[in-house]
Formats: sequence, C-alpha cells, structure tokens
Amino acid sequence: MRGDLRRSKGGSGVKRREEGDLVSVGSPARGKRLVRALGAITALVMLAGCSIGQQAATSDRSNDQLPEGQMNALLKDAVTQPGGSIGAIGYVISPKGMWQGSSGLAEITTGEPMTPALAYRIGSTTKTFTAVVVLQLVGEGRLGLDDPVSRYVPGLLPYPEPITVRQLLNHTSGIFDYGHSPGSADPSADVPRIRDPALRREAQRLLALSRRGQDVLATPELSVAAATTHPLDFPPGQGFSYSNTGYQILTLLIERITGQPLAASYRQRIFRPLAMRDTYLPSDRTIRGAHVHAYTPDETTGSPTDTTADIDLGHWGEGGLISTATDVATFYRALLGGRLLAPPLLAQMLQEAPQSALGAFASGYGLGIEHLRNPCGLDAWGHGGDLAGFKTTAIASRDGRYVAVLVLNLTTTQTEDIRSRLAPELLCSARDAARQSDRSQGGS
Repeated sequence: MRGDLRRSKGGSGVKRREEGDLVSVGSPARGKRLVRALGAITALVMLAGCSIGQQAATSDRSNDQLPEGQMNALLKDAVTQPGGSIGAIGYVISPKGMWQGSSGLAEITTGEPMTPALAYRIGSTTKTFTAVVVLQLVGEGRLGLDDPVSRYVPGLLPYPEPITVRQLLNHTSGIFDYGHSPGSADPSADVPRIRDPALRREAQRLLALSRRGQDVLATPELSVAAATTHPLDFPPGQGFSYSNTGYQILTLLIERITGQPLAASYRQRIFRPLAMRDTYLPSDRTIRGAHVHAYTPDETTGSPTDTTADIDLGHWGEGGLISTATDVATFYRALLGGRLLAPPLLAQMLQEAPQSALGAFASGYGLGIEHLRNPCGLDAWGHGGDLAGFKTTAIASRDGRYVAVLVLNLTTTQTEDIRSRLAPELLCSARDAARQSDRSQGGS
C-alpha cells in the first residue's frame, strides 16, 4: 500500500512529490513504533562491539607527500582493535594533495570490501548543509537571524516566548527533542495532545498504519506538532540542548521562504555549484547504487544486524542526506574556504553558543557546525552524524585547507570512541606531513 502523503493542512503548500524528497513507501516495517511514523530521532542501542574477519586497509593517493602509511594504519586500527567497526572509510584533503582509503567490509553477508567511493547516510552532518541554506537566505535579505520564527511560519510554535532563527540553528531554543531532551518518550502518547485537528487526525491515521506494520511517512509538520506538545526545556536563549526538532522547523522555514522543497534548495545552492553529484535527499529507504551497509548489535546476541534501511521516514533538514566522503569533504572545503557564504555570515556561523560543549569531542556549537577538538592545535570545525548504524565525522581547518572525513558502519560505544579519536588524527597527520614537507623543501 502506498501512502501519498503531501503537505498537511496548515503547512506551506509545498508539494514533496519530486525526486529527492521523502515519500511514504509500502515495504513492511514490523515492530516499528510511532517514532517511525512521526519521524522522531530515537536513540540507537549502544552495546559491546563484535569481532568479524577484517580486511587490510587499502588506499588511493594523489600525492606522495601525504602520509599514506600512517593513514592506512589509522583505518586498519578502526576495524581491528577490540570493539572496532566492521568497515571504515577515510578521505583527506590538504594543500599537498588528496588521499582516500578504506578498511574492512562494506557488507558482511557478501564480503564486499569497503571502498572510498561508496555512498552512506551522513546523519546530522546534514545540519551544516541546512544552516548554509538559511544563512544564504539571510545574505539575500529574505530573513534575519534574530527574527522570530513566527514571522515566517505563524502558528507553528505554541510558546509565548519568541524563538528566533538563530536559536534554532545553535540549539538554544529549548524546544523538546525526542532522544535528546530530558524526559524523552515514545511520541504515541503525544498524538492526542496535538493542537491542530487536521494534524492530529493525520497522526492518528499514521499511528494506526504503523501498528499494522505499514511503512509510513511523517512530514516535518507532524514531527514538530508532536514535539511541541511538550513544554520548552528552558526559556529560549537561556540554555543549550541539541534539538533535531529545531532543524525540522528550519526545513519548514526554508520551504516557506523559497516556495520549493528543501531538496531543491540543496541542489540549486550547494550540490550543483560544487559539482556534488552523489549527494541527495532520498525518496525512500534505499540508497542508490553502491553503498555502505550499516550495522548495530543485536540486543540479545550482540551480533551485528544490518540496519541500512532501518531509518525513520521523515528525516529532513536535520539528518536526511545521503552522500560520499568525497562530496562531504568538497562541501566543508568550500564552506570554510569562503565559497558558500560571505565572510560576515561565515563569521556568524562560527560563533559558539554559550554552554554548547558536546563532550570530549566538540568544544562548542555554532550555527549548524561544531567546533571540534583535535590533538595538533588546529582551529577545526565540522559535524558528526549518527543514523541507523552509520557513524561519521567531517572535520576541517578554519581556512578549509585541510579536511578529513571518517565513515564507520557500526554503532557501539567503542566505535564512538574510535570516531572521536581517529577523525582528528587523520586531519592532524595531513597537516603535520605538509609542514614536514615544507621544512624539507626549505619552505616556511
């Protein structure tokens, strides 16, 4: 059964039935909770790692001045250490050239090796792309960072306190988010509390279909309507709490201002200018062409379970994009190199929100971008992404001259530690090698 879900009553009127937009599909999804139907982000199971046969790291390099051996060793370590990933991809750009490598398996059942060109779900790395579109609209004078969201999408948010565009971008809005906010819960209990009658009826319909095993889609309006039945976690601007809901609101904001689907804005403003041919917002659970398979440990046995297609239909500007390591590196190099935003807007993007440190990995959060710690003192920015067994990070120097992308395909506490350590090490190894090359050649 195909559910042709378009914009619900009260939305922007933008139809989503073009290639690159999510629509509902009829494949069965047994045992899925309403979190599927409402597109909420659920926490993935964090269990002990598993051991499988691993393949040696391989690489394709374009310049002998990059430390191929060291980078291959890092990728091999990502899959061979206890609790390591099933496979790993690394991609590095530096003034000395480009390096890409891989280790382990892209798929267990076929034994397909991991290769750098494979597509994968980038998860929350999508947020930087969404923030770029918003900031470009700011640069065009079509909205302001400190404007209230209600100016552009009136009636969407039920709170008396005004929430600004900036507060959505840097997670200081206080808006409840499933999986991150205090008291996160199964959103099925929120359906009766949805304020808009048409949205409430649609949510009830999707809930019934989901309980019968149907694969259903929640629009951003439904996801936001469910999340905003909860009170704010704190008054807007007076705290920091990572909120995917905020970026679903930004999806609606972009579509209202541009009059077109978010996917079209991505293509026109980012993908085409940068020749990012392998990046798109998917139309179903599948990944086009050759791709990485992702895994999470089975709750009972701990053995890896393929979760490549086990995602919520309803990921939009907060985590929906599919890409490759090459395209992601291209994006961050262009962004931090000043090709996508004028200098004043890029400076705004890199202003950290108060109290926004995200653990040991990120020291602060700007507008859709993380300020990332690293062992070599580079001023580094980027974003991580976690979605259904995909675990990735893009990290780049402030000037965009050095970029590293790391992709893992197993979600455990161990692979989180591996990612936090190895992505910065890839970046630093490229910078250190470039400095050594300059010294040996008598450069500065």
